[in-house]
Amino acid sequence: MESRRLPIFIATPFIGQGDIHNEEWIDGRIALFEAVTKDSLLQLVGDDVHWLVFLGRDPLPKVEAYAEALFGGNEHVHPVRMRHSSENVTMLAKEIAPVERYITTIIADDDAWPNDYIVTIREKANQLLDDGNEHAGLTFANGLEWVMADQVDIHFLHKSNFHILRKQNLVEYRYPWLGCGFIVLQTKSRPFNFLTVAHPQIPKYLKQEGFSVHVAEEPRRAWLYNRHQLSASSLVKSEEEPQVLNLDELEQEFGINADLVRNWTNTRFSDYYSEKAQGVGMLDMYSFPDLSGFVHMPFKSFFFQHDHVFIDPSHHFNIHPPCRIRLYNITTGAYELLLTVLQPIEQPIQLHRSLFMEGDEYKFDVQRQEGKGWNRVMPFILVKPRELERPSSEVTCRPIQPDFPAITGESQGRLTLSSAEFTLQMMAPLNRLIGVRLNDSFVGKGDLTLQQKTSKGWGVLHRSTV
Repeated sequence: MESRRLPIFIATPFIGQGDIHNEEWIDGRIALFEAVTKDSLLQLVGDDVHWLVFLGRDPLPKVEAYAEALFGGNEHVHPVRMRHSSENVTMLAKEIAPVERYITTIIADDDAWPNDYIVTIREKANQLLDDGNEHAGLTFANGLEWVMADQVDIHFLHKSNFHILRKQNLVEYRYPWLGCGFIVLQTKSRPFNFLTVAHPQIPKYLKQEGFSVHVAEEPRRAWLYNRHQLSASSLVKSEEEPQVLNLDELEQEFGINADLVRNWTNTRFSDYYSEKAQGVGMLDMYSFPDLSGFVHMPFKSFFFQHDHVFIDPSHHFNIHPPCRIRLYNITTGAYELLLTVLQPIEQPIQLHRSLFMEGDEYKFDVQRQEGKGWNRVMPFILVKPRELERPSSEVTCRPIQPDFPAITGESQGRLTLSSAEFTLQMMAPLNRLIGVRLNDSFVGKGDLTLQQKTSKGWGVLHRSTV
């Protein structure tokens, strides 16, 4: 019986494969590899685990010399002057593997795997074989998306002229068939020859070749998908809640170099930006010496905490009063809340769950005032209806409950407030408006008016001073 300790072949396209000639990009990618991927992978290779490092057919002398100095003498790491392709991975695996059956997988030179990843691969492969799946592809669907340092979002700058600084964070990410998140069980006589196609297409080609297709929901942190300014085309993708980011813990779990990552913003490489490296020759490079006016984007989604959504325009987004928050109901296609912040606030704005229609989807943004108008300066932030598992804010606001009249029916209503600190307008059915829970985090001392839309216009139902 063939040994179940199957050879594993890890394939990596390395530092541009000779395609990219920018000296600063090459130096930056080597530094990035040192900080994130090098130690993570080197601790995994050995004993039937082989790392195929593809330098390209004509690698830059600097890259080739670096690879030779780093990997020379390690019999389990194979730097080769070849293109990263399915055919070349298959050829090398057939040459090196001492047995008929083997496993292939891919990781880029800027991502990382957990310390026990090889154990996980072997357990899943043995399970596949026990179940009669001798030729199979399996994806580890869940991992972590990691913005390793604050960085400008080049994609949105080109797309919408938004000057956005994505903030360092760590977020759960479910993405089946991500490039660094799948393995293929195969044989020399029947290899899988589509390993390097666009990763969303992997299951299609597996089925086409008669391989069984599997999705593993565990482990929950199977890979560390690094987002950085020397590659990203769509910098942040996950809409899940943020995780506690501790670089020392990431080093212990994934083998990154916490000190090098921590010092990244102090190096010259943190000032280099490029679009995704999909061309040949010289990449367009960018530099942003002054980031003081950039909008900060901490994450793609906000969540409820103690039944409230907390929004602090200055702290969260680097947008200072006067500014305007717009709450948009995606389900109905209408803005429901316009909240203008006129003065610096002493506490975050705390929007109670009653301001949101249950079952509807919402998003919001914050606008800057320019002249007498409002300018959109950021993408929308999704509002997720569930509570954060690890709340980071406490409710500090004082409830304000006007004595609204009893109202039935679903005629359209409008609630307005004008004060020295805020102006507010909320549009919704009247039976919703009279039930919303207001508080002093966004309602200042001023005149509050509730109106009903009629065939003759807006009629006042209630007016009071709060």
